[in-house]
Amino acid sequence: MASIEVDGKSVEVKEGSSIKDALEALGFKIAMFPSQKGFFMPCQTGGCWSCALEIDGQLMPVCIGTVQKGMRIKTDTSSSPPKRMVGGFMGHHVGGVGTPWWLCGDWIEVACFTAGCNFCCPQCQNWRFAYLATGDPLTPPEAAKLMTATRRRYAVERIAISGGEGTLNRRWLIQYLRLLQELNPGARLHDLVDAGMTEIGIDLKALRLSTFQEGPFIFFSGLSLAVRTALGTVRLRRGLICHCI
Repeated sequence: MASIEVDGKSVEVKEGSSIKDALEALGFKIAMFPSQKGFFMPCQTGGCWSCALEIDGQLMPVCIGTVQKGMRIKTDTSSSPPKRMVGGFMGHHVGGVGTPWWLCGDWIEVACFTAGCNFCCPQCQNWRFAYLATGDPLTPPEAAKLMTATRRRYAVERIAISGGEGTLNRRWLIQYLRLLQELNPGARLHDLVDAGMTEIGIDLKALRLSTFQEGPFIFFSGLSLAVRTALGTVRLRRGLICHCI
């Protein structure tokens, strides 16, 4: 057993176990959806950093962390800036699933790719970012400054964010979009929409639910909750057309 400290209290947990398992053994709840109570751990691969807690004075994702003797864990991270793995800042000639088809030109937009995804699709075309867990995580200001510099280098107005799943770390995403709007007042950046999002690309994998479940290995009864959670994040505004299948 290993003696660690959680929110100032000394506890005994299994040495070498994952921090996630240790927290569960201590009675903490783990949540897969933001509407559930507990520590939100949607990707569990160390990419999105939604589950990050302060460990020995540094923000770290607990879903992949290992218990060490003397470890000090602080669960209140409200005073720490959010972080997540993000990279691939580059220009796009053709755009992505959220880019209107009628846009054309040399460089259409610039984009970055966030790590972490709550699905596990074996055919994932961007698995290098979807399951990325190593490297230096970025705060919203760091990512926004990198993206702004990239936009200026390519001389475009459109800014995109892809992944992985960019919406898993809500606190990081909202701050990132607001900072982008401040740093790029001339770009097409107009909470998600109010914070700066103008288009959302829905990457559909199948027409039938049964087929979709076979791809990312979604065999859990909470799928209907996943659908309600996703739809609840979309706010229809005048002039915004939502195509639902």
